Amino acid sequence: IFCGFLVAIPFTYKNIYIEKDASNYFSSELKVKEKLKVVFNHLKGTPILDIILPLEQLDKRTPFNILETIEDKIKEQTGLGVFSANELVKIGNQRYSGQSILPTSTLSYFPIYSRVPEVLREQYPLDENYRMTLLGIPGSGESYSKILGSVSEILKEMDIKYQFAGEYYWLMEAQENIIQTLFVSFLVTIFLISMIVGFLYKSFKMIISFIVINLAPIVITLLLFPMLGLSLNIATVMAFSISIGLMVDSTFHLFYDRSKTSSLQEIHQTTIMPIFWGNIILSGMFALFGFIDFLPIRQFGQTMSILTLIGLVFDLYVLPYLLQFNENKVKSSSI
Repeated sequence: IFCGFLVAIPFTYKNIYIEKDASNYFSSELKVKEKLKVVFNHLKGTPILDIILPLEQLDKRTPFNILETIEDKIKEQTGLGVFSANELVKIGNQRYSGQSILPTSTLSYFPIYSRVPEVLREQYPLDENYRMTLLGIPGSGESYSKILGSVSEILKEMDIKYQFAGEYYWLMEAQENIIQTLFVSFLVTIFLISMIVGFLYKSFKMIISFIVINLAPIVITLLLFPMLGLSLNIATVMAFSISIGLMVDSTFHLFYDRSKTSSLQEIHQTTIMPIFWGNIILSGMFALFGFIDFLPIRQFGQTMSILTLIGLVFDLYVLPYLLQFNENKVKSSSI
């Protein structure tokens, strides 16, 4: 059965939503998305990406015309607003000539640019690099990845070197890296604890039993994510590492008691009942997180509650049979 779950994971993983958009973390009553749309309608959006382009790679005779072509293509393909030195010069030129266009020559460009407020020139300098900021509504990780892909495709087609930057970009990158780091730490934890089990009990079968008992609840919970409307985010990924510690505690208790006695009835009275009620209370406490509006905390509690219950089922109904199967190995081990 466990192997069947493992086989099903690749097919289910594509349906598990990875939440990286922080604006979705808040209650719908706060109307964060709606307020961001108001900002977009009045100010063309909020900064979601900075694009840094080395000026040395452009034709020195018409660098700003090339940059305008790039900006126009980005606007057309992404539907986003663009703010840059070119846009500032267009605004300035409109005041002088009545037309929101770039000057026909570079000699006319720089005098207009010099009249731009200093605070804006500091943000959009014309030194070694040219900076343009894309303005839009913060979206999901998938939609943001599409924007990055579209911009990259435009710049690569024009053979332009570039670098992405900006607070929102680094926030999205940081969240993705945090999720990956937590996932790696979870795998490392499983490996290290399995090695400890192998060292203590000196039995490969015990290691396999341990891995099945503690990984199966996590695999099942992941399979339930799409059906329960849960997503992978910085909190739910952390829940898997925490749950391992909780489930391992119960498993070690049962492993140890089984090595000291051959009576499952005695183990039931002295160990299983405390484990049962402890996990039931713990699961109920985590379930209360479901009433919190903040999405990461709410889904963290829901995930922990599900993991605790499923882990309890495996400890009560699957582990005793595995211990009975490994009885001879366990009895010969010492800790």
